[in-house]
Amino acid sequence: MTFYLEWDTDSLRISIRQLAYFFPTVLTSVLVIWYSTRFKDIKTPLVLCFILFLVVACTYIGTKPNWGNAQYGLNVLAGIDQAGPLTLILVATQFTAPHAYLSTATGLAFSSRAIGGAFGTAVLYSIINGHVSGNYNNAVARAAVAAGLSPDAIAPLLVVMKQGNGPPNKVVLMSVLSQIIPGINTTIVNSAVDAGHGVWGLC
Repeated sequence: MTFYLEWDTDSLRISIRQLAYFFPTVLTSVLVIWYSTRFKDIKTPLVLCFILFLVVACTYIGTKPNWGNAQYGLNVLAGIDQAGPLTLILVATQFTAPHAYLSTATGLAFSSRAIGGAFGTAVLYSIINGHVSGNYNNAVARAAVAAGLSPDAIAPLLVVMKQGNGPPNKVVLMSVLSQIIPGINTTIVNSAVDAGHGVWGLC
């Protein structure tokens, strides 16, 4: 999601978005550690962080591709809400486990988080890839034909658009396609790229 919001091709801006998440996580972790140590309270920061996590997750459900600037703020909130669980879940586990099973409980907590993350990521990418593979070609083809592209030129258009590891740059795409497809213009390219963005934006 960080990569595709606003469809940036600038690695610096993408990295800044990611840092907007990581820095607040680190800074808030320090505050959470101080608070829980000073006031002997781990429940309050955990509850607050999980509530904020739920708010951010619900907000991301409605994310649109043009929310690039809004995502800076969302990433800051996401970084804050991750600080509580990252620092205190293990503490809660160790406080509640019997002493005889302390090391086992600690290992189980770390393992469960890692396994959950691995399975969750796999499921997420399966859903995204299934959605994109089932809708991308048709959406781009319809938009390009509606903008004036010949149906015979759809195949080379899709081949070029799927090349590379990032979102297609409209200027570069137009330069490449103009050498392959006679009569293609910026209106067709813009329509095709926007349709592709729309498919990803619904993930």
